[in-house]
Amino acid sequence: MSLSEPQFHREEKSLSSPELVTCASWLQALAHDCADIFWMLTPTGEMYDSSSSWHAFTGQQEQDCRGKGWLDTFHPADQQQGVEALTQAVVSGRPQEATIHILRDHDTYHLISLRFVPVPGAFGEVSGVFAYGRDLTKQEQIEQMSDMQIQLALKASRVGMWDWDLTTGQLMWTNQKKALFGWPPETPISYERFLNAVHPDDREHVHQRNVRSIAEQQEYCKDYRTIWPDGSIHWLSDRARGIADASGKVVHIVGATLDITELKQTEEQLQEAHQQVSTILESITDAFVHVDSQWHFTYVNRWMEDFLGRNREALVGRCLWDVLPDLLGTPFEHFYRRAMATHQALHFEARRPITQQWLDVHVYPSQDGLAIALQNITERKQMEEALQESEARFHRLVESNIISVMMADPEGNVHEANDAFLSLLGYTREDMAAGLIQWKTITAPEVQARDRKAMEEVMRVGVAQPYEKEYVTKDGKRVPVLIGRVLFRWGDTLPLFINVVLDLTASKELERQKDLFLGMTGHELKNPLAALR
Repeated sequence: MSLSEPQFHREEKSLSSPELVTCASWLQALAHDCADIFWMLTPTGEMYDSSSSWHAFTGQQEQDCRGKGWLDTFHPADQQQGVEALTQAVVSGRPQEATIHILRDHDTYHLISLRFVPVPGAFGEVSGVFAYGRDLTKQEQIEQMSDMQIQLALKASRVGMWDWDLTTGQLMWTNQKKALFGWPPETPISYERFLNAVHPDDREHVHQRNVRSIAEQQEYCKDYRTIWPDGSIHWLSDRARGIADASGKVVHIVGATLDITELKQTEEQLQEAHQQVSTILESITDAFVHVDSQWHFTYVNRWMEDFLGRNREALVGRCLWDVLPDLLGTPFEHFYRRAMATHQALHFEARRPITQQWLDVHVYPSQDGLAIALQNITERKQMEEALQESEARFHRLVESNIISVMMADPEGNVHEANDAFLSLLGYTREDMAAGLIQWKTITAPEVQARDRKAMEEVMRVGVAQPYEKEYVTKDGKRVPVLIGRVLFRWGDTLPLFINVVLDLTASKELERQKDLFLGMTGHELKNPLAALR
């Protein structure tokens, strides 16, 4: 592939020698601070300015790297990828990234994360390209994090991790990944067992997507259904990426799996929003009731019938407090009466005393009463309270940027973060190196007290229970996340917090749409369902 330089009609604008020296000094200082290797290229790909870091890293002499001789240091399997990234930077006028194996000092290839940054001329044309990179083999701190600490962070975020060794055919799954298939930790794993657990209608698509990932070396995402041993069907979402060896051959596929059953169910509910209200309420998986302003049941769906162990004919028309006296004096009574009095939607979690079940409760006021949706989250609470150790490896997942990971000290200084975390908040590695990413900067004032409690908990017991919060991005926007935090000690240095962050933007938007829909339809429930009394 060749590079062609865009043609521009422009007047030449020159800088004085002092200005050129100053600009060059600034560029040299910046490059030395943020990169292990850097050099300057023309739009057609010839090197017109190398650096001491280039010569020290590659061992090339000045005459060797001039023109396109710098490409000789790229592994043959990576040269086309490097040229394509450079070409795209010139054509688009935007920075491009690539991960390349570069020969160090004529000895061994090192994996380098490269960035090609187009340099605009006086009239907006690309006059050159600044290339710089970081040696990924230097990330020893992340690689030496213990399996126990990493798996605690993964467990806190309820993410199942897997690693497929293509050279041996061996699949390694974390216990959390096995749990997403309804399997106990001791279950042996094979590719055949995995495919057999996939829903028959999704099986061929999943297999073909895996086959393509081996050849493409690109991150991919696939949603599919699984059938548990008890016959229940669950939706899962896989994000994975192939990892190549020095020759460019994919030898591993690493990935993360998340249960998206609830999201899929919510999507189905929204698709049915234009059908009759009674049909919608019968199809949702939450236990759902509606009471009027006098606390009388006006509607009970079949899930609530199962939950209470009573049919709707025995409930409709009766007073909530007469039917469920065990709720008096509990958070359920407090929040229900508060929602009725203030006409504000509420969401809370509480344990029902008589059954000891943990419930996730949404309360939606309307002009004539309350709509209440319940979901049994006992199993989730038990999982949060009983985090267990696991034996899978984590550093490949961090480098693959499948989930967001950040390391910070107790003072709030961010020491390390993967690209997924930086992208989530809109920051760059230069911002992080300059100390611009601080805990107080990215954390909204109203949740800082909650964060401090979590930090105190980590320092006391080594791990904090996962919780939801909002990060503040570089441009001031709010991003809802689920965060897990564990303690990491590196020798005698200052202790660090490992933070695993899961973006909740999509699920929060679906929840908002559901809240809006139920709020709009709540006032119509009484008349259409009066026949049920």
